[in-house]
Amino acid sequence: EGSAGIGKTRLLAEARAIAGSAGMRVLAARGGEFESEFAYGIVRQLFEPLLASVAPDLRAELLSGPAALIEPLFGARQLAASEDAPAEGSFAILHGLYWLAANVAFDQPTLLAIDDLHWADTPSLQWLLYLTRRLEGVPLLVAAGARPPEGEGRNPTLVAELIADPEAAVIRPEPLGRASIAVLARELHGLGPDEAFCAALETATGGNPLFIGAVLDAVAREGTSPTAEHVPRLLEIGARGVSRIVGLRLTRLPKEALALLRAASILGDGTELRHAAALAGVEASELGPAAATLVRLDLLRREDPLEFFHPVVRSAVYETLDVVERDAAHRSAAELLLQAGAPPESAAGHLLRVA
Repeated sequence: EGSAGIGKTRLLAEARAIAGSAGMRVLAARGGEFESEFAYGIVRQLFEPLLASVAPDLRAELLSGPAALIEPLFGARQLAASEDAPAEGSFAILHGLYWLAANVAFDQPTLLAIDDLHWADTPSLQWLLYLTRRLEGVPLLVAAGARPPEGEGRNPTLVAELIADPEAAVIRPEPLGRASIAVLARELHGLGPDEAFCAALETATGGNPLFIGAVLDAVAREGTSPTAEHVPRLLEIGARGVSRIVGLRLTRLPKEALALLRAASILGDGTELRHAAALAGVEASELGPAAATLVRLDLLRREDPLEFFHPVVRSAVYETLDVVERDAAHRSAAELLLQAGAPPESAAGHLLRVA
């Protein structure tokens, strides 16, 4: 469990490699934001490739006993099209899928590896809850990666229930420190960073491995020396490195949240929420949900005063504004701050950026 980019997918990949080398069968699935409404999407990802590739006699064995109940789910005739089909999420389907997983595991010890569990469809999550409470005596391991339940997701309550299971071992990766940043820079990018550069990169990215990798890649491609003299340019370089990652998140934001985030990138950390709202033109009724969304998605660390989770993210958001938009926004910010009685130098900083 962890925020976006903290290393969950890599940990699952290592788990799959270890399981495969130990002779286990590995079945994998990944949740998707735009697939979360498809019933049993995760279940299908896990079992369809296996059932389609095994010999007919083994397929019949895997779908024997109570598992026969759900054979139409993996055939040409879908459950939803059958008048006699059990209701979606019913005990009959959950029980049949449990026995399919058990039959697969008794044939060969098995790992079910599920990434982005927070985007899983509700019926698949209901089945996972049913399954994980009945694993004793079954040579089956379930490993999943998910963002915290209070973040993005299709059904955070079910994900939270899975994580809270007393039999679950929860791993929460921590941000990377300077020593780890130096190792990544040397071994993956052929760079020789000094202490000041590593410290600045840790501060700019909050130790997020995804952002660190993107910034180091940008530094390597530009041929910039990772030393103290180039620390002042780190946010500029970093913004280009993480722009694609941040840009994807921005496309998913509600209109009010995006406007508030862009206003925050103009005004900077420590700005009062009311000032950012005024600059963004966000109505008071929309302000609370918009700010809460940005905190939940790890774009802002806190709502009032505003503070970005990673300085490099603020720079990347700022770079999404074109020259004309920035000019107008800085002029409006100066006027707004002066009208609010802020010190003249706070407005002067914005006026210096106006053509």
